[in-house]
Amino acid sequence: LMPSVKTIYFHIGCGKTGSSALQVWFSNMVEPLRKQGFSYPLHGGAPLDDYSITSGNGTGIVTAIQQRDIEKYIKRWHSQLTEAQWLFSSEKIQLLTADDWAYFLEYTKSRSIEVHVIAFVRDVYDIAYSSYLQLVKRHTYTGSFSDYALKQKSLRQFHMARLLSQIDVAVSMFHYNEVMRREGSISPTIARVLGIDTSTLPAQSSKKVNRSLTVYETQFMREANRLYWEAYQQSGFSYSAELSNRLIAQDPEIPTGILLDNEVLAHITDAMQHQVNMVNKRFLKDATLEILNKDKKNFCNYPEALSDDFRRVIRTLVSPLVEQYHPDNLDFKGRLKSKKSVFNSLLKQVRKTG
Repeated sequence: LMPSVKTIYFHIGCGKTGSSALQVWFSNMVEPLRKQGFSYPLHGGAPLDDYSITSGNGTGIVTAIQQRDIEKYIKRWHSQLTEAQWLFSSEKIQLLTADDWAYFLEYTKSRSIEVHVIAFVRDVYDIAYSSYLQLVKRHTYTGSFSDYALKQKSLRQFHMARLLSQIDVAVSMFHYNEVMRREGSISPTIARVLGIDTSTLPAQSSKKVNRSLTVYETQFMREANRLYWEAYQQSGFSYSAELSNRLIAQDPEIPTGILLDNEVLAHITDAMQHQVNMVNKRFLKDATLEILNKDKKNFCNYPEALSDDFRRVIRTLVSPLVEQYHPDNLDFKGRLKSKKSVFNSLLKQVRKTG
């Protein structure tokens, strides 16, 4: 390992805690961070624009750890790892198992390198609802929020917290909801942990990245996802991702609400209160995680069921996209082999029906 490195920082999320927005900021701060002693490798990529949805810069090192070959990773990217402190931000770091961590920590300890994990956790009902919307946006999910939430007994943030409590690594964990209420962004908190001077850095953009769907957009996406399932009897990641991305791009800053379902709230409280207590006791000092904090939230009721007329309009508009994303047109990663878009034909259909 390069002799100059002293500390490796891993920002791991957790999910739905503003990671993409932070990673956009990091990607535009490579040179200012370098001047303060941090390497944030972009792996050949360019700085990201404000609305980019990204996995961050940690995928490569995660793969290297899983394959037990850190040296190969460093050899490949050594030109971007020149400072005494390395910074990686990716929710994929949560994929590391206890054995992966054992390998990595043995490696770093033998070279007197400290490893510091930074994580944000979120109130349970909020993250359950956000996770549900992510399934609708990215994984062709067709069910209602209650269909999804009543089956949940835990969340990834709790699995991650348990793992971090079992390994010998420095952890700074924060209550995302409280940080956002207090500062409106997670970047000042991150900066304090890293010990960087933000006075010389541009502020993190306040623009929303990967915003949630409104309740009506969710209804639209569920119907569009249902059409794909009916056509191919399987999910279509790229299909739902492209459709939801285009939908959100029409108004990326639109205010969104959260459905309040009392049956879901009772279930989550029963299933996860003890996990909330574990995180509070082990990791959180100033603010405590909750099942649901209703303060300053825009709650919505379940929307009315779609009318048959509206269903027909959705199917008319979306059918060309369903056809384009036929499984035969996708590569082994589920992406389109041809990048030619059908959205012009969708617009023509809008004019015909409108």
